[in-house]
Amino acid sequence: MNFFEHQDRARRNTRVLVLALLIAVALLLAALNAVVLMVFALMQGVVPDRAWLGEQVNVIVTVTFVGAAFIGLAGLLRAESLRGGGGRVARDLGGAPVEMDTSDPKRRQLVNVVEEMAIASGIPVPEIYVLENEPAINAFAAGYGPGDAAVAVTRGALDKLNREELQGVMGHEFSHILNGDMRLNTRLMGMTFGIMVIGMIGRGLLRGMFYSGGRRRRGGGGDARAQLALLATALALVVIGMLGVLAGRLVQAAVSRKREFLADATAVQLTRSSDGIAGALRKIGGLEGSNLTSARSEEIGHMLFGPGRKLWGSALATHPPLQERLKAIQPHVRHDLPPAAESATGQASGTPAAAGFSSGERSAINHAGAPDDGDLQAAQALLASLPELLVKTAHSDSGAALVITACLFSSDPEVARRQQTLISEYRGSEAASACGQLARMIQHHGPAVRLPLVDMAFPVLRRKPLPERDALVVLCHQLVAADGQVSAFEYTLTRLLKQLLDEVENPDRKQSGWLTRDTYQDAASVLFGMVAAHGRNNPDSIHAAAMAGLKQLFPHKTPAAQADNRNWKALDEALITIDRLHGSDKQRLLLALETTIRHDDEVTPAQSALLHVICASLHVPVPPVHPQMPVSA
Repeated sequence: MNFFEHQDRARRNTRVLVLALLIAVALLLAALNAVVLMVFALMQGVVPDRAWLGEQVNVIVTVTFVGAAFIGLAGLLRAESLRGGGGRVARDLGGAPVEMDTSDPKRRQLVNVVEEMAIASGIPVPEIYVLENEPAINAFAAGYGPGDAAVAVTRGALDKLNREELQGVMGHEFSHILNGDMRLNTRLMGMTFGIMVIGMIGRGLLRGMFYSGGRRRRGGGGDARAQLALLATALALVVIGMLGVLAGRLVQAAVSRKREFLADATAVQLTRSSDGIAGALRKIGGLEGSNLTSARSEEIGHMLFGPGRKLWGSALATHPPLQERLKAIQPHVRHDLPPAAESATGQASGTPAAAGFSSGERSAINHAGAPDDGDLQAAQALLASLPELLVKTAHSDSGAALVITACLFSSDPEVARRQQTLISEYRGSEAASACGQLARMIQHHGPAVRLPLVDMAFPVLRRKPLPERDALVVLCHQLVAADGQVSAFEYTLTRLLKQLLDEVENPDRKQSGWLTRDTYQDAASVLFGMVAAHGRNNPDSIHAAAMAGLKQLFPHKTPAAQADNRNWKALDEALITIDRLHGSDKQRLLLALETTIRHDDEVTPAQSALLHVICASLHVPVPPVHPQMPVSA
């Protein structure tokens, strides 16, 4: 199953999930009505019959409406709280942010591993957290998308895993980011919270009765029937709440188990070694364990690398047994684990997805969501080649924005002087001088380092106040306008930056609305014409390349290409339009776009940049280095 198929399946799973939760809410409301009616009958001293029930229609309607509103409001409030991004989930569990310029050796190693994974995967570097109070080995990724993603590891993982094992765990978590599992996991937290809140009310009511019970007895009175009714209500709410928790956990477990094998397989493919992730799983299965101490660990059990709690049975297990995961990763190795390891993970089973990414011809687009060891090695080599000053500046609170602006500096001395003047007006002469120095280093290392530097600086930028982020976007647009024209790379960087920073504020925003065939064809004609025009100069060659892709996409009624290589506003609108496409439709469009790019067997740097921004706009993670798609000099 490739990235696009996974996206379509995730969308279908979301519909099934919503339906399952609606059924669970309906059953809980029915149980709540039954409790209220029994309490009313007890207080009135009557035996319920059909006639009496008919008289309680208003009560049933009221209880149903209030209960549904309460469950819905609780779920919406929890979902809204999660809009703070994946970092909010990590902080709720006591996570401490890892500064990108940290000097602590273990944190430095974690930052390096995460950056390598992000650059190899073609996504911005996520925020990084450590759960300092958790001695077990575990990790998770949270957020709605790459723009607000965070990865967190426990203190135990940081201390007890070597670099190879930590790399395997992070490869597993990056699979969840790449394949959209993280978005579904975060939504699942919000949706299930509402049906669990009834039990919290029951437990609170029960505790209140116990605390006040002594005072009532000393007071020597009280309506015994009313007290009995209140006790029955509290106990019933606790039972209903337990059923709600059970329903939520069953849904979470069913969604989670199926994806763990795929994430393990992705980690092996990315690192080209099964030893790392297998070693981490074996340490979990040994004395270390993966159980968390936080009371909120149950809520995020479906997001964790390993099980966060011991569970009652296999139906509630959010992860397959460790033995099965190890067997899928290393089928020819015997894995002896203590009996406790199996009971901790439950007995759920599934079909190993070690072959989740099949071999064969892999174009740049089919490479989406499936980075391999070649991408990881290229990312490691790129990071190793960067000067230490450049890396430190990208990681620092005061320097991240300077690195972004330095990436936009022109090689033309006159234009560069105008750009330096702009920065001096915004940030001061000292910042302008530092930016010029950074620009020379970046230009020395070539264009391939510029977009990875943006990704490296992003975790720092996302923590900046909104006015500072907006000011950076404005400054970047002015730097681009300094020479009176916009190159493909300048468009790519500024659009990517704005999109990423917008998603910090609105992580769950998704383009909606019906996409008609005519609207789709108009957007595609702009897209293919723009890409073709940046690969060649001859009008006939541009037209032929654009039409080759459009005919592949629309074989029966092919629109005419709009080959204007300077109409960036039209391209913006086209990208917003086609982001409404679903997974398989995006795949068909991007494969047809590759036909246009490859039409004359030469890929220009401008086309490579445009492909990058198009994929990012469609939320398709494509590694920046494509072994089968060399970029010409």
